[in-house]
Amino acid sequence: MALVNLIRRGQAKAFDTELVAVMQLLGDGRALLPSEIADVLGSPRSSVTRRIQALEGTGKIEIRPDPDDGRSYRV
Repeated sequence: MALVNLIRRGQAKAFDTELVAVMQLLGDGRALLPSEIADVLGSPRSSVTRRIQALEGTGKIEIRPDPDDGRSYRV
């Protein structure tokens, strides 16, 4: 059983399902607010923010200021 748990932990690190879900939402090219992404996924906003930062760091997405609200940004 210890081996199974070790494999599961390794798979969780190798495949981040929430990261994939964020990428799928953004796949159609619509710019979304992080709060909109979190609401659709049913995930905490802080968790979604970390995924957005990771994707931006790898150049997979762009973050731009929200034209309607200077305090926010769209992905």
